[in-house]
Amino acid sequence: VEGTRCHRHLEFDCATETAPETVAQLLARLAGDASTSSNIVIGVAPRLWRDLRPHEVPPSLSDFPAVAGMPCTQHDLWCWVHGDDDGDVFDTMQLVLSVLTPHLHLAAEVVGFAYHGTRDLTGFIDGTENPTAAEAPSIITVPTGPGEGGICAITQRWVHHLDRFEALSLHEQELVIGRTKADSVELTDLPPSAHIARVVIEDDDGEELEIYRRSTPY
Repeated sequence: VEGTRCHRHLEFDCATETAPETVAQLLARLAGDASTSSNIVIGVAPRLWRDLRPHEVPPSLSDFPAVAGMPCTQHDLWCWVHGDDDGDVFDTMQLVLSVLTPHLHLAAEVVGFAYHGTRDLTGFIDGTENPTAAEAPSIITVPTGPGEGGICAITQRWVHHLDRFEALSLHEQELVIGRTKADSVELTDLPPSAHIARVVIEDDDGEELEIYRRSTPY
């Protein structure tokens, strides 16, 4: 569901005595609960997925690798609750906690929100190059084979030095991002240091890899 305004990201670690079968039952209980008015998205770490459904895991799937300068804090289970009303999202979060916390430890909680529609805290429009809702399923889902129809999700938290960024002129800010601030038009003379120039990722054949981003300030 696109365009939701209120977000909560919850991350859990399994208790040492919690069996994979118990986790599977808890997740099935959440998936089958029709009382919530908010969206619930659940992701499991590769190691937990292998415990739950060993024959349905893509062979190449691995834990998030250690990257210099980027802390890796991967937990066993991620739950993203989002909707258009803070109260509804909070109630749904309480439901998630009531189901999971007897058997899993809440390791992290992040509250996110929509800032002026689709802008991040720098004031620039975010996700300009996302595939459309019609295109996204064929791009971001696992194709045929183990894990078919699933999605690999990476959640990250970034710190913006907003005081330093706001001290730049409008033109300097646009050179940092690589787009105009008002309407997100890509600059024709793009500097190699621009954000959008540095995040292009290509496979071994030189084909650009696409991702679908949902960015919410926190």
